[in-house]
Amino acid sequence: MEAQHIKKKYRIIQSNLLEDSIAFESTLMKIEEEIKKQESEMIHLKVRTGAQVRGETTDRQTDR
Repeated sequence: MEAQHIKKKYRIIQSNLLEDSIAFESTLMKIEEEIKKQESEMIHLKVRTGAQVRGETTDRQTDR
């Protein structure tokens, strides 16, 4: 009787852990995708900022 109860609890815990792992994997994938988007945006902003700085430097040199 007690062994059956323990076995039942074990299966419930195992099932819950499996569900949690599926949810965790999905959440992890979403976070990784968001990180990739943010990294891409940072690169884009750095390139754009660098171009603006170069443009301002060129503008100042031509104003002389």
